[in-house]
Amino acid sequence: MRTIYIRSGDPESKGARMVQDHLKELGHKVVRNKEKEYDVILCWGCSTRELPRQDTPTLNADVNLFDKYQSLLRFRRAGITVPSVFSIADGLDKLEDIELPWYARKIYHEKGQDITVCKTEADVKAVVRGRAADFFSVYVPHRRELRLWVFGEQVFARYHKQYAKNDLFNFQRLESVSELLPDVTPEIERAAIKATKAVKMDFGAVDILEGKDNKNYVLEVNSMPDISSMIRVSGIRLAKLVSQWAEAQ
Repeated sequence: MRTIYIRSGDPESKGARMVQDHLKELGHKVVRNKEKEYDVILCWGCSTRELPRQDTPTLNADVNLFDKYQSLLRFRRAGITVPSVFSIADGLDKLEDIELPWYARKIYHEKGQDITVCKTEADVKAVVRGRAADFFSVYVPHRRELRLWVFGEQVFARYHKQYAKNDLFNFQRLESVSELLPDVTPEIERAAIKATKAVKMDFGAVDILEGKDNKNYVLEVNSMPDISSMIRVSGIRLAKLVSQWAEAQ
């Protein structure tokens, strides 16, 4: 079977380690060093732009080519519905036209860190004066937040992200993620696949809001989906898809 090089910017990445263990169970030899011999590459949040072997079959070779703000703009240009977003420089001009609350966000962050909730005009002005963020996104009233795992042209796992009650603006308080939802619409699945392609990725986990206005808002495509244990169904499925892809090369 093919030898797979898992390319990760973080040698301690739990997700990369889980994928490695899954692939080994499927019979693959897995290496984590670019100096080793390998047949194909799986990028786990780290692109191959610095590697000389550009002819090697690779998944997510251009991962993280766009920051969070650029990604949202690319989604919008691709015809995908996203929350209203604009630069910090335009924040004060938007106050008269766009209802609060807004999120003040940085172009790079993880797990909701560095997101400031602006509930008042004073909050917005403080962020602008302090240059504490890079862009604003507008809060979308929604029924639930979903995470859809995409590989190529298919959605292979679906989650409902559940935050602490009465604490929808605290991104550090994710309580649970229910797995394998049966009631995700084809429209949402198409949006997830389209969003993954828009940022030039082969696989990822797409966060989508089911808006109370009956629109579906794409928030981002995660390049390193959470695989927290060896028994999590989505991790097992991802490894099988990677294995099938590798053997087809």
